[in-house]
Amino acid sequence: MRIKMTCSAFLTMMTLGLALVSSSSRALPDTARAAGKPNVVLIVIDAFRADRIFASNHGKPVMPVLAAFAKDSWQFTDAMTAEAWTKPAMASIYTSLHADAHGVQFGTQYSSDDKNAPEHADALPASIPNIATILQGAGYDTIGVQTNPHLQARFGFANGFNRYTVMKASPGILVTPAVLGEIKKARAPFFLYVHYFDPHTPYLALPPYNSAFGDMPVLPPAEKVLLEQHQEEYYLDFSRFCLGLTATSKFPPLSDQGRDYLRHCYDVECRLVDDQLRQMFAALAPLAENTLIVLTADHGEELWDHGELGHEKTAYEELLHVPLLFHHPSRLPKKADATPVETVDILPTIAGFLGLPPDPGWQGVNRMQAPSGSALRPQFSQCKGAFPGFPRDFDVVKSGSDKLIVDRKKNTDLLFDLGQDPRETRNLATAKPEKTAELHKLLETHSAQMKSRLQSLPHESGALDEETKQSVKALGYLAK
Repeated sequence: MRIKMTCSAFLTMMTLGLALVSSSSRALPDTARAAGKPNVVLIVIDAFRADRIFASNHGKPVMPVLAAFAKDSWQFTDAMTAEAWTKPAMASIYTSLHADAHGVQFGTQYSSDDKNAPEHADALPASIPNIATILQGAGYDTIGVQTNPHLQARFGFANGFNRYTVMKASPGILVTPAVLGEIKKARAPFFLYVHYFDPHTPYLALPPYNSAFGDMPVLPPAEKVLLEQHQEEYYLDFSRFCLGLTATSKFPPLSDQGRDYLRHCYDVECRLVDDQLRQMFAALAPLAENTLIVLTADHGEELWDHGELGHEKTAYEELLHVPLLFHHPSRLPKKADATPVETVDILPTIAGFLGLPPDPGWQGVNRMQAPSGSALRPQFSQCKGAFPGFPRDFDVVKSGSDKLIVDRKKNTDLLFDLGQDPRETRNLATAKPEKTAELHKLLETHSAQMKSRLQSLPHESGALDEETKQSVKALGYLAK
């Protein structure tokens, strides 16, 4: 659970929130077999909007370090995540399988037959090859530094890692020292996966980053107490009300100042992450010629773009459009690439860069071999929620500038032309029935393929301990 940060809170979190999991069931890297292979660093920024890389706040760049890094990288400007929340989205990055294929969907499950049955959650099966097991098998020292409570070892996300450190919901200023320590002791070649929790809710404004864009916005007195001291409670209540899980909201709607305050806090957290990246890039600089760096997000974040806050609840671009950067100083281009891509492309592209054979089961493609430019390739995503019976269910297909959102609960369609309407404000489904039908056909074919693949793969679950239940509840994921 994220809390209002003080010096004592930092010490408490360091004591209570740090766990080290060793994947002792697998052999240590075969350094002879891995000789000459580049290191791989995968950085995931949780709940990170693609538009914040080059954004400004009061005339000051939000993320100057990342902006410079992006300009020096192969930057895909049209990348789509596989899901609107972390667990299935990360399982897709791990495996190059879409969410409806790997089946790792829910963060919390309740037995409908036995009220006393233990609560459990979907887990990533050990039998499905993932990025860590593949690189470990290729002789890599595999290291994970994790912060999201949905991605613990008990849910299969430590499979293939020699070391997997879990720092539940910790801010980046606590995570980066652990990352720098791992870089120092890593055996070459290494695979390092770093997951920053910032700027996930609640949006904190930790010093000194809270002064990065001038003074913090002034709040009305009642909202000052609410957003500075009870933001988690506000977000959970707001989310449940938006989803229809509660008939009334406990808190009145935020004022314009309140909304601006939270948007400002989000930018403050982005600046905090930017400073962590500066430190990490500096530590990796001596290894630059032998290191591939990949940076992305599990999903974006809605900041009232369509009337809601956070993620998991809608399927608009502020949630599904994510950054995707591949960086190597001499082997990769430095350009902005508008080719439509998906996060399931990350694993095949890394494997291609390393010269590893592709897996025929992967659903993504190696972007170094795929055609570049604006060649059309349908992109697929979804928003199914974190628990069974989630009150929203969206399937998404995008082809070129046309995007179709199918609301499975209401049996309605939303069609947008992102070229003319990037903010998704004009539904063209009725006005363009032929385009709607065309995209429906793409989506139904994709869904049928995913269902067939899901039936051929194993399913596992992991028990939820009380600490994890309380952590994810505070983040707005539990149904009760």
